[in-house]
Amino acid sequence: MNLAQAIQARWSAAPQLNGLLPAEEVVTGTYFAAEPGGCYATITLPGGTVEGYANDGSSVENVQVRIQVHDDDYGHGQAVVAALLAALDRADFALAGADRVLAMQKTGMPQEIQDPRRGQWEWIVDFRCRVYLAGAASSAADADAAHDRRSRLRGRAPDQSST
Repeated sequence: MNLAQAIQARWSAAPQLNGLLPAEEVVTGTYFAAEPGGCYATITLPGGTVEGYANDGSSVENVQVRIQVHDDDYGHGQAVVAALLAALDRADFALAGADRVLAMQKTGMPQEIQDPRRGQWEWIVDFRCRVYLAGAASSAADADAAHDRRSRLRGRAPDQSST
């Protein structure tokens, strides 16, 4: 499970947030099978940096998370954003194995924008996730495995170039 999927699972487990906007209406990435309408959200991971490595191959990374909430109803969209902040701001939670989000914090006030073509409102909420990735890099294969975990964290396929 990558970070965006873990956030979506946490969304699903938050009763107030999931009641306002069901997790089924939350997309990880920006691909839609059909043109969305009404209320929906997207979770993207636009970037991040490695804060440091330990001798065992573990690392701490800062990952940028952007959640965009779209809604035709301004009041309902504001309620979704308030519930989103209540559920995710200053949260910590487990990822796969011993990996975990140490802290998920908003990095500023949500931005609100109205699309003039569609009249739909959009809120952009940016977070910084401090993520611990466990590791045991005592060999090149373990180091490759740690690299693959970092790639999966961001939802990318691991490199297939190394043997």
